[in-house]
Amino acid sequence: MAEIADKVPVEDKWAFATNVFSGSAMGLMAQLVGALGKEKVIEILNGMWGGGGAALHPMIQQKYNIPVEDAAGAARLSLVVGKVALGPEYTSEIVESTPERAVRRTYKCALWERAKEYNVLDAFKVCGEPCATFVKEGFKAVNPKIDFKLTKCPEWGDEYCEFLYKFKK
Repeated sequence: MAEIADKVPVEDKWAFATNVFSGSAMGLMAQLVGALGKEKVIEILNGMWGGGGAALHPMIQQKYNIPVEDAAGAARLSLVVGKVALGPEYTSEIVESTPERAVRRTYKCALWERAKEYNVLDAFKVCGEPCATFVKEGFKAVNPKIDFKLTKCPEWGDEYCEFLYKFKK
């Protein structure tokens, strides 16, 4: 049977792995919110996701030599990090890009999709702040002159997540 697994294309393995990861994360978060409450779970996720962002952003930036000298570079790096972290169903685009200011929108996120599929949106309404922390800590590690703010989020009733990057002089 191992020969069957060896023949599975890498793209399919990636899709399966991110689906299982995001589904497991949704189940865990729903249980934690039920047991600990939303505020405590946000505190825990901020610590976990902040550390993940601080590790992953410089890792991707250095491995693929993505310049982050301005807001446009920050948005490009963030787009790559999102796709790598959240898998092939992740859909995001840069809608504004200048050296001083860039805006990126995410229309489909594996975590939000699993929350909808598993009907745990009420319990999962803890993604905005930890996601913002993931990105903020990532850019502190890559270029502290990048200022970041999450301006829209489905958790808040928006159609998509919107990320604003500004370059501090």
